Amino acid sequence: MIRQRIYLDNYDIVVHAYYAVSHYYADEILDKMYDLGCRGKNLRKAEDSLYAGKLDTGLTYYSPKRREAVMVIAMTSSAQEFYNSLMHELSHLTAYIAKWDKMSFTGEDIAYLEGDLAREIFPAVKHLLCDCCRNGNKM
Repeated sequence: MIRQRIYLDNYDIVVHAYYAVSHYYADEILDKMYDLGCRGKNLRKAEDSLYAGKLDTGLTYYSPKRREAVMVIAMTSSAQEFYNSLMHELSHLTAYIAKWDKMSFTGEDIAYLEGDLAREIFPAVKHLLCDCCRNGNKM
């Protein structure tokens, strides 16, 4: 599993990102979500998902009060599926932030937010975006 703490200075938001997650790390992630205020049905749903250990899945939780998020990308079956899961969860994350910060969903603000996140995430996951690199092969 890869852990990444992203601080977005322009938005004063922290994202706790976890990539290539297996069920082995469920407790750590659930503890972080609980610390951020995730409770009840949302926490149980995350618990079920994390312990299931299914490939090609993910989850995102955002605490507007704390201005912190948890984003999880599970183990994936291919680079293409990793990218798909990452884009899916980034979409949720940016939508949550845009909603609470009253950003237009079609304007430049959300596009810059997505770009800032992508720039921060890329160094941590670039090796997961290529099947050759994922398998330890040189191109």
